[in-house]
Amino acid sequence: QAYRYRPRILTGFVVAGVILGAIGLYKPLVDFAGAGASVPISGFGFLMSEGVRKALSQDGALGILTGGLT
Repeated sequence: QAYRYRPRILTGFVVAGVILGAIGLYKPLVDFAGAGASVPISGFGFLMSEGVRKALSQDGALGILTGGLT
C-alpha cells in the first residue's frame, strides 16, 4: 500500500520546487550545487516555473500557457 503515496510525494516535490523558486530560495541553491540541485524532481518544478516567468515577461499573459513547454 505504500505505492499509493508515491504520486503525492512526487507532486509535493515539484510544488516545493516551484514555491522555493517563487520566493527566491531555489536559485541560490542551484548556483551553489549546480546539477545536484537541478536534476532532482524539485529541480523540474523550479525549471518549469523559470520558463513560465521568462515567457510571461516576453509574451505577456500568453506566456503563462506556453512558458512551461519551452
